[in-house]
Amino acid sequence: MVIVSARGRHEGEDSAHVRRESIQKAEGHLEALAGEEETAGSAPPEEPEEESSLIPGERRGAVSILLREGDAANPAGDPGKQNNPRARFLMRCTCLWTAILVSCFLLSGCAIVTIPLLPVTEELQERTVEGEGRDKILLLDVSGVISEEKRRRLGLREEVSMVDELKEALQKAEKDRNVRGLILRINSPGGTVTASDIIHHELLQHKKRSGQRITACLMDVGTSGAYYLATAADEIVAHPTTVTGSIGVVAMKFNVQGLMSKIGVEQETIKSGAMKDLFSPFRPSSPEEQKILQTVIDTLHRRFVDVIVDGRKPLTREAVEKLADGRIYTADQALGSRLIDRIGYLDETITEMKRQLNLDRARVIVYHRSDSYKSTIYSSLQAPPAQLNLITINGQELLAPPGVRFMFLWLP
Repeated sequence: MVIVSARGRHEGEDSAHVRRESIQKAEGHLEALAGEEETAGSAPPEEPEEESSLIPGERRGAVSILLREGDAANPAGDPGKQNNPRARFLMRCTCLWTAILVSCFLLSGCAIVTIPLLPVTEELQERTVEGEGRDKILLLDVSGVISEEKRRRLGLREEVSMVDELKEALQKAEKDRNVRGLILRINSPGGTVTASDIIHHELLQHKKRSGQRITACLMDVGTSGAYYLATAADEIVAHPTTVTGSIGVVAMKFNVQGLMSKIGVEQETIKSGAMKDLFSPFRPSSPEEQKILQTVIDTLHRRFVDVIVDGRKPLTREAVEKLADGRIYTADQALGSRLIDRIGYLDETITEMKRQLNLDRARVIVYHRSDSYKSTIYSSLQAPPAQLNLITINGQELLAPPGVRFMFLWLP
C-alpha cells in the first residue's frame, strides 16, 4: 500500500499557514524540552498545556495521544528508564515529530492507492492504429499454437486462453455498430482439434449475428487448424511468402518403456477392460488399438474436409480430398489449388476491405490489454514456436501421463 499526499484545491494559503505555525510551535516546544533536560531531576517534567494546541481544531486529541506514547512505552516497573532524562527527552521528541507529520497529512488531505503485487487481467480496450473516421475495421490476432488452455506469463500470472480472448473480442465487436469488418491476422501452425473447431464456430455465428464481413490474412504460417478456422472467413488472403495447407489430423505419444526398463522402473496397470489404457506410453500399442485410434483420426479428418468444402464453395469434395494428404503449400500453390482467394500484403487487405464495404475512410482498430504494445497494424505479431512439446518427460508426467491429444497441427 502506498500513501500519496495531495493538497486539495479547496485548501489554499490558510492550510499552509496553519502548518507553518504548528511547526514553529513544535520547534519552540523542543527547545523547552532541551532546557528541561539540563535541569531534570528524578521527577519527570510536566507536560506543557500547549501540546494540545500544536494542531488546531478537531485533530488535537489524536496528536495528544501520540505525544503521550513515550510515557506508555516506558513501563512503570522500570525505574531506570523513568529516571533517565535523556531517554525520556528522545522518546518525547520522536513522538512529537510523528505528531507533526501526521498533522501535515491530515491538514493537506491524503489518498490511499493500493498496488497489487501481481498484475490483474483487465478488460480489452480499443486502440486506433491508423486511419480516421467513424467506421472501424477490427484486426484480430490468431498467433501461436491454437489451444483452449490458459497461458502463463513468467510463471506468475495466468492469462486468458486464445479461445477466451477471441470470444471476448467478438462480443465487444458485435456491440459496436461502427465496426464494419474484421480481419483475422493469422500466424499459426494450428493446434488442438477442439480449439480450432470452437473458433471456427464462433466466427460463423458472429457473421450471422452481426453481418460484419470477415477476411482471413495468412502471414508467415497458416497451416492445419489455422487454415481450418480461416475457412469461416468470406475471403482468404495469403502473404506472398506464406506457408499453408497441412490439412489433416495427428495424434502422437512417446513410448517410454525402454527408458523405464533402463532405470529399473516397471509400471503396473489394473484395468476394467482390455482397452482402458489405450495408447499408454508405457508399452507399444497393439494393432487393435492402432485401428481404434485410426478410426477416430479418419472421422476428424472427414470433418476437416467437410469444413473446407462448405467454406470454399468452388472446391469439390474430390479436389479437397486430393489436397488433404497433409502436405504444405506455398502461396502460389494454394492460389492455384483455390485454397486461397488471392495473394497480398496486410495493408493491401485493409484497403481492399474498405473498397468492398464502400468506405472512403475508416479507422483500423485493435483490442488490447493495458500491458500490451499496440501501435501499428503489425504490433504483437508473434511467430509460431520453433518447437512444440506435446508431452513433457518428468517424474510427475510419468506418474500421471496426459491423455491423447488430437491435433490439427503442422508438426515438422
